[in-house]
Amino acid sequence: MQDWQLPYLGRRAFPAQLTDFELRQFFTFDEIERADIRRAFRSRLRLGAALQLGFLRLTGATLHSMEHVPAAVLKLLGSQLGMPAPDLATLRALYRRKMTRIAHQSWAIDYAGFRALDSDGEALLIVFLRDRTTSSIARPRLEQDARAWLHRNSYLIPRARWLTHSVRTAIRTVTSEDHAALVKAVGATSLGAQSATFGTFA
Repeated sequence: MQDWQLPYLGRRAFPAQLTDFELRQFFTFDEIERADIRRAFRSRLRLGAALQLGFLRLTGATLHSMEHVPAAVLKLLGSQLGMPAPDLATLRALYRRKMTRIAHQSWAIDYAGFRALDSDGEALLIVFLRDRTTSSIARPRLEQDARAWLHRNSYLIPRARWLTHSVRTAIRTVTSEDHAALVKAVGATSLGAQSATFGTFA
């Protein structure tokens, strides 16, 4: 994973723009991958599966919104799969059946080697976040670090609300532990006196 990929991690919809480099980096498939897509799906379903696979590699999450799909993405996928690029209305019609979208997402997850975040993964993520708080306790930075860690370890990136809650919990835990260690080191009375003194000058 490259640093320029960080802003895309965790998204569930396409960004307004993708550069030509980004487009080709994640939505270009080699001969074996194209053969696997053709083997797994009938012709009219192949492009949707390829779309999910490329999006997953880009963001670490599955594509849920069809409000905007860059025409350049559809054109590139169509050219690789030997089929006309559908317009967005056709793609939306294909995904009216929820099971079609779920089948494409499940196949892409398995094929790309991603996995849902389980209890073991959550524990490892918390350890990672606690370690990162030694350099920063800024929530946006820690959330970005968490998304990068999840992607590097092939975990599907959970929704933003869950990630924000996990980061806040880690920050509160570390802050509480640091405070307890400080009280133990200098004593509650001494710490209270110092707080009162600094408060006077605030």
